[in-house]
Amino acid sequence: VWVHPIPDENAERIGELFRGTNVDILAIFGTWMQVRYLTPEGQKEGWSTGFYIEVIEPIPIWLITPTPNNP
Repeated sequence: VWVHPIPDENAERIGELFRGTNVDILAIFGTWMQVRYLTPEGQKEGWSTGFYIEVIEPIPIWLITPTPNNP
């Protein structure tokens, strides 16, 4: 699934999450999740649609934002 700098599918693609990639969820805006993940080039951050991210722990309410942000 593609990673974007903002929660918009028409925004530039800045990365890709592959099946099995572990991510830290930093924020949620609508159906989008701001994630941090590790690549061979180092740590990256961006927004990805939450439809393809399997959440294995409850998401704290304070991560859900009314507007996109960059913590």
